[in-house]
Amino acid sequence: MRTLIRSVCTAMLVANQATAADEAPEAALLEEVVVTGTFPGPGLWKVTHADADHSVSHTLWLAAQPPLLPQGMHWKSEEVEQVAAQAQLIVFDGSLSITVDGPIGMLRALTLVPSVLRARKNPNGERLEQLLSPALYDRWHTQKLRVLGRDRGVEKLRPMFAAEALRDEALKQFKGSAATTLHATLRRIAKEKGIRTTAPAIWIKIPAKEMRGAVKRFSAQPLNDRECFSQIVEFVAALADDEEIHTRAKAWAIGDLDTLHGLAAPPAPRAACNAALLSSEAAAPYTPADPEGQLRMQWLETVEESLRENENTLATLPLHELLSAAGRLNDLREKGYSIEEPR
Repeated sequence: MRTLIRSVCTAMLVANQATAADEAPEAALLEEVVVTGTFPGPGLWKVTHADADHSVSHTLWLAAQPPLLPQGMHWKSEEVEQVAAQAQLIVFDGSLSITVDGPIGMLRALTLVPSVLRARKNPNGERLEQLLSPALYDRWHTQKLRVLGRDRGVEKLRPMFAAEALRDEALKQFKGSAATTLHATLRRIAKEKGIRTTAPAIWIKIPAKEMRGAVKRFSAQPLNDRECFSQIVEFVAALADDEEIHTRAKAWAIGDLDTLHGLAAPPAPRAACNAALLSSEAAAPYTPADPEGQLRMQWLETVEESLRENENTLATLPLHELLSAAGRLNDLREKGYSIEEPR
């Protein structure tokens, strides 16, 4: 979601039974180890086809992005690195991006800068308190004071952009690990071993000659971004929920999938924020029908093709999606693939 928001601005400019006595020492030990340890997490999901020719073994391995981890707790990447080194293809999760279709000169780009900056603010100069419901504004204000202090400028931004500023600063202040190492590790392995990588993508292309008009339409129109804003504020609040973060991190560290399944999925604003941007008058004329659905289908087609052609494929998905009954792992199960969860 953050990538798509930033790509909008870039395009305009450039074209996460025992007794109590018996349990207490173990719980205390786990607490200490989790806070200071290095863990591999639950491991990898293994996908094969039930009707596959048994003379040839083709496997899709799915790696989950680690959750937010408390300070001092780190992801141990050896298992993923070993599988990645044997893969013929690494498939990353997909993305939606907005770009300029056609050349746009530097002078023309510079003339758009003021319009782009104005587009981040509310069209009629309203402040967030005037646009949001009292309950939603109170939630925002609580997190804003905690993270941004008494910054007044952010109150003039569109809800989506104000929330993004809040989220970016909250992640900078988070004392644990923001769990951004999986993709970096896989890209390093791929470069060292010469392994092919791919990532499904949907590009929304705005013709260069229509860029100025698109910026004007975007600047003048309120966005349907309240759900995006609400989910980002919820995500920022979750960053301060030490109990929830520790509970999820403990379960992840020892591969306790039962506990992970029982936890509510962490806030994931991407889809709501993408929808808010792509439904705007600036982007809607250039946006294909159901871009999120197309992106999901592209990922499935990519891993299925790789399963047919390659002995080993490694792909990444968010942890919450691997645990969800409505995720792409379930799509593969419904297509007849056999799924082995980590042990």
